[in-house]
Amino acid sequence: IYDAVDAGNFKNANKLINSCLEKYGRKPLLLALLAICFQRTGNAAEVDKLCEEVLEACPTDTLTLSTIQVVLRSIDRVQDITKLHELAVAKNPKDEQLLTALFFSYGREYRYKEQQQTSMKLYSRFKNIR
Repeated sequence: IYDAVDAGNFKNANKLINSCLEKYGRKPLLLALLAICFQRTGNAAEVDKLCEEVLEACPTDTLTLSTIQVVLRSIDRVQDITKLHELAVAKNPKDEQLLTALFFSYGREYRYKEQQQTSMKLYSRFKNIR
C-alpha cells in the first residue's frame, strides 16, 4: 500500500486498501491511508467522512496519528490534529512521543499556555532536556 501511495498510484492503493478493509475491518490506519488517496485524487467529501471516522476511533499509535495528520493539515483542520493528540495523551499519558507531538500541536495553534504546561509535564515525567 505504501509503495503504491509513494509512487502516486492512488487507484491501485485504493484497491489494496479496500481489500484490507474487507479482510481486517475498518482500522484507523487503513482509513487514514484511504483518506490520503481520496485527498490526492480530489474526493473531498470522502476525505471529510474518513477523517471524522478516524477522529471518532481516537487512535493512540503514532503511525496512525502521523498518517491522518498529513491529511488534516492539507485540508486545514489543524485544530483536529491537536484534539487527536490530546485524546491520545489522555489514553496514554506515559508516552513521551505523544506528549511531544501534543507540545508541537499547541505551538501550531499558538496556544502557548498549554504548550508551556505540556513542556513542564514532559520535563517532570521524563527529565529529558532537548
